[in-house]
Amino acid sequence: MIAIIGVLIAILLPAVQAAREAARRMSCSNNVHQWVIALQNHHDVNNNIPAATNSITAGSYTSTPGEPWSATWLLLPFMEQQVKYDGMMSALSAGSTPHTWSDSASYMVGTVAALCCPSNEYATSRRQTYGSDSNANQTRTSYHPSWGDWVRAQMNCGLANAAKYGHRGLFTDCLKHDFAMVTDGLSNTVAVSEAVNAENFPQNNGARFVKGYSVLLSDMQSTYSDGSWPSSGGRSPQTACGISVVTEPGNNKVYKLSLSIHSTGRGLRMADGALCYSGFVTVMPPNSPSCLATSDSNAWGIESATSNHKGGVNVGFVDGSCRFVTETVDCGNLNSFQRLSGQSPYGIWGALGTCDEGEPLGLQ
Repeated sequence: MIAIIGVLIAILLPAVQAAREAARRMSCSNNVHQWVIALQNHHDVNNNIPAATNSITAGSYTSTPGEPWSATWLLLPFMEQQVKYDGMMSALSAGSTPHTWSDSASYMVGTVAALCCPSNEYATSRRQTYGSDSNANQTRTSYHPSWGDWVRAQMNCGLANAAKYGHRGLFTDCLKHDFAMVTDGLSNTVAVSEAVNAENFPQNNGARFVKGYSVLLSDMQSTYSDGSWPSSGGRSPQTACGISVVTEPGNNKVYKLSLSIHSTGRGLRMADGALCYSGFVTVMPPNSPSCLATSDSNAWGIESATSNHKGGVNVGFVDGSCRFVTETVDCGNLNSFQRLSGQSPYGIWGALGTCDEGEPLGLQ
């Protein structure tokens, strides 16, 4: 009898686990959908899409470019989080200067359920398990705006060519779009996707999990002051941030010990719009490694969409739909350098990240 019970458990347990994950994935899909609905409502009210990083004005105070408030923060009033948003605006109006990296105020901390993927163990705000950091209780997010197929996504918006080089994705830190600019079609343009939340801010390279952290590759740096990725003499996405940055043989979950981990963790600052905290690019396929060029929190590089759902990620499109994009999505030629204009070299995935490059391509 005990043997029979054991066999039944062995048979039923995987089915139960699969059913639970299916429910979690559906809940996550609903969160993605709600994020895009909030984006649409923001557009209806303000006639624009927030930038990836935003300055905010309240009363006589305007935050500086060094305060990169995220698109998600600006969407909070449309996610039934008006109190959190108003708390920060009131503080600004009163003359205080809240920071995107601070957890000293009530409106900067706590969990927003609609921003937490239930398959993500570290999606909720919690004190980190080792070390200490002023950001430990910050509101986290599992959902990140799309910067498109642009490898060097983060850049100085004061550059003369910033708008030219920053316009390919729906979100950029250089300008605000509107739906009229999405000429490839709202149903063919990615707005948001998942990224697995880091456990904490890595201390002494203690956290090395590929899905939650980014590896630091200083040789990704370009000497191009205008923000463009070098057309020659540099490294393509595949050679700069391919499978070679993870442990071998065969472990694609952990970065190599010989590589430094970027000083940040993904999703740990919902309010911060920097790419390393709140963004992804449609270059490497879902659940690929992420790599950044410098140790600064404003670093540029390749941040991939990631999830704990088997085989892919939930992706929200500008039209409000949510679809599951698999790890096998066509990514074109990852040994190609990025383009300043025209169709993406990174296949269907890259095309879905661009807004107006003449690629009305959808998922089949």
